[in-house]
Amino acid sequence: MNSYTPHHFLQAYGLDYSNDELEFFDPNLAYDSPVFLDPFLLKNSSNSYERELFKRLSDFFLYIYNQSAHVLVGQRSKASLKNLVTFHEPEEVYMGYAAQNNKGRGPGKSFADKLLNYYLDTAASKYVAIPEAFPDNVFNPHNIELFTDRVGPDNISDLTIQLIKDYLIEYTREQCSKLGIKPKKDLPLDNLGYDYINNEWLGGGYIELPENPREPGKPVLLVPKRLLRASDESLGSPQSRIVRILKTDPELSGKFGDLLTKNIDEITINKVRSVLMESTGTHRKYFEEAEKDRSVSYDFNKDKLQISADKKYEDYFENKAMPVRQIEGCEDVLKLTFHAVNCFKQEFDEGDSWREAWEKSPRRSENLMPVPEPAIGRKFRGIANGIFKLFEDITFDSEIGTNGRGFVDFRVVYKSCRVAIELKLLNNAAQSKKDKEPAYLRGIKKQLPFYIKSGKCKYGVYITGQHYTEESPDWTNTNHDERRHEVEECIEEVEKELKEHMKEFQSLHHINIDMSPKESASKL
Repeated sequence: MNSYTPHHFLQAYGLDYSNDELEFFDPNLAYDSPVFLDPFLLKNSSNSYERELFKRLSDFFLYIYNQSAHVLVGQRSKASLKNLVTFHEPEEVYMGYAAQNNKGRGPGKSFADKLLNYYLDTAASKYVAIPEAFPDNVFNPHNIELFTDRVGPDNISDLTIQLIKDYLIEYTREQCSKLGIKPKKDLPLDNLGYDYINNEWLGGGYIELPENPREPGKPVLLVPKRLLRASDESLGSPQSRIVRILKTDPELSGKFGDLLTKNIDEITINKVRSVLMESTGTHRKYFEEAEKDRSVSYDFNKDKLQISADKKYEDYFENKAMPVRQIEGCEDVLKLTFHAVNCFKQEFDEGDSWREAWEKSPRRSENLMPVPEPAIGRKFRGIANGIFKLFEDITFDSEIGTNGRGFVDFRVVYKSCRVAIELKLLNNAAQSKKDKEPAYLRGIKKQLPFYIKSGKCKYGVYITGQHYTEESPDWTNTNHDERRHEVEECIEEVEKELKEHMKEFQSLHHINIDMSPKESASKL
C-alpha cells in the first residue's frame, strides 16, 4: 500500500463526515479549491454575528477613503497608504486558483496598487462615503471589483477573510472542539486580522489552531459553507443587471436607450460603469439586483463543480478489482492509466454523472449549459487519485493548464515511464491571442505534444468530453460530432511526429466521452 495522506482536512484527521453533515467547508489540503467568500453572503448570513461583521467591513473601507483624501492634499504619503492596503493571501483557508497546492501568488502589491487607484483616481470611490448607494445603507466591497479592472471575487474574498480573521480563528476553534480535534499551540499565522480601534493590521504571530497533517507546522482555518461561492458559478453579468434596470426606469432608458438595442455581449463594462455613475439611486438599484443574483451559497452537497471530488473518491476504489496487482513496468502503468480513464468514462456511460456535466444557463433558464472545463477535470483527478494512491512508487499529479486555472493536464510517473494526459471539452472552441486554432484542436495538436516532449513521456492520452451529439444537439440543433472527427483525424499525424522526434515515445491515444443527457435507467 502506498504511504498516502488524505487530501481533505477531516479525512487527514481520520474523521468521516459527508458534506451535508458539516457546517463548514472541509478544505482540500493538497490543492487550492476554487471557492471564495462572497460579501453578499456575509451581509445576508443566517448568523446574526456574521451580519454584524459585514457592517464592520465598511469601517475599514471608509477609513481608507478618508486617508486617501489626506494623500490627495499632501498630508499623508502614498507609500504609507499602500502599506495599509497590502496584505498576503490567506493560505491557511486553502481557497484560490493554485492548481498544485495552496501557494497562490495572492493579492500582494498588485492588488494594493489597484486599491490605491480605486481610491485616488476613480470617481466611484465617492460611493464609499454614501451609505444610501447600497441596500441597508452599508458599503459593499463588491463596488471595488465592479469599478476596478482585473480585480475579481477572489481578490475581494482574500481581503474580506483578512478583515474578519479574528472571527474565523474563534470559529475554527469552536468547530474543532465539537469534532474532538485538538489544536496545536504556536502555529505561525502571517496575519492575525485588523484592529478596528487603532485602524491598523495586527501583523503576524503564533497562535493555537488545528495543524495541517500534510504539512506539519502549518495552520488551518475553517470557513462556514454559508459564506462561500464557487469561482466558476454563473452569477449573472453586470451587463444583464444594467439592462434590467434600464427597462424599469424611463429616465435612464431614455438616456441610455442605445444599450437596450444591443446584445448583452456587446455592452462593455465601461458602459455599465457610466450608467452606475449617473446617480446614487441607480447604483443602489444595481446592488439590489446583485443581491438577488447572489443570494444562495454554493451547494456542496450537489457539488456541480466537483470541488469535493478528491474527497468523494478518496476511498472509493479500496476494495474494487484492479487490472494489475502491482506495478512492475510501463505496460502495467498504461493498463492502470486506461483503467482510470475507463472508470471516468463509465460514470457518464452507465451512471448519472452526465448530470454533473451540466448546469442551468443564467440567460436561458429552460436550457442547460456545460459546466466549466476545470470542473470535469476535478472529477477525473478525484477518480485517478483514488486509484493511483493504491500503488507503490507511482505518482499521479495534476499540473496547471495553459489557462493558469484549471486541472486540465495530468501526468502519471513510474520510474522512467511517464504518461501525459490532456482533457478538453469539445464545446471549448476558445482561441488564444497568438493561436486561432480552437482549443479542442489546439489541445491535441500543440498542448499535449508539448507536455509529452517537455516531460519526456512515453505515452499520451487525449480525453475529449462531448456534450452535444446528433441524438442530443444544443438548442440551435448543433452537435459536435464533426469536432470529434476532427480530433480523431489528427491522432495518427501527431503520433507520427512525436515518434520522429522522440525515440522513447510509444503511442498516442484518444478517448471521447459522451456527456450528453441520457434517459434515466427507470425509463429505459
